[in-house]
Amino acid sequence: MTETTITCPNCNSAVPLTESLAAPLIAATRKQFEAQLKQKTPT
Repeated sequence: MTETTITCPNCNSAVPLTESLAAPLIAATRKQFEAQLKQKTPT
């Protein structure tokens, strides 16, 4: 399995995107998506 990396915009070094680094990003994205979905769903 290939490890996903992101590149630092300041120093241009590759940083491995491990699950522990990605978890807060995923949680924030999920929260934002659920909030948008709640606004579009009629009550």
